[in-house]
Amino acid sequence: MTNSVVIHVSSTAAGKADGSAQHPYASLQAARDAVRTLRRGRRKTAPVQVLVAPGVYRLCEPLVFTPEDGGTTEAPVTWSGDGGRPLISGGREIAGWQDGTINGRPCWQVTLPEVKAGRWWFAQLFVNGRRRLRARFPKRGFYHFAGVPEEEAKRDPGGDFHGAMSALFTPGEVCAFENLEDITVVVPDHWYEGHLRIASVDE
Repeated sequence: MTNSVVIHVSSTAAGKADGSAQHPYASLQAARDAVRTLRRGRRKTAPVQVLVAPGVYRLCEPLVFTPEDGGTTEAPVTWSGDGGRPLISGGREIAGWQDGTINGRPCWQVTLPEVKAGRWWFAQLFVNGRRRLRARFPKRGFYHFAGVPEEEAKRDPGGDFHGAMSALFTPGEVCAFENLEDITVVVPDHWYEGHLRIASVDE
């Protein structure tokens, strides 16, 4: 592009940063803010290219773009990978894994004080870039609701459970687990999928 401005970003950048190829910004937020500064200054009519090097860019909060970040038809702002595929991740790395045993079975385990204290909670785990399956019941297929309590049925005459706050289950399929706060009931329903927490269990 003629008279365009190129800004470089690299997840491995360290030290002085000015957006050049030699001193790229280390974060997407820094590059976005640099673009905003350009758009407000004398270079506001120049096209801007943001080249993001391959790597993992971790976010601890949303990366927000507003209309001022989009440029114009004559002076667009474009973001693209630079020689590879950058990965933007909202995940957090978990370190400190050790060999252990749970219920007599070997496993990898780690203690997370923030989770234990209730300050952090997550439901997905990736290992080497691949999502790992959570423990589930049943191992295959689905359980089915056995119905709804009478008082729920009165509020739900169609019998489709919409709006129901409780449901009946087949004995043995659900019990009063000690860690109810860790359990999610996955309910495929029409075109959507509900992920519900269990408030209590009456066996």
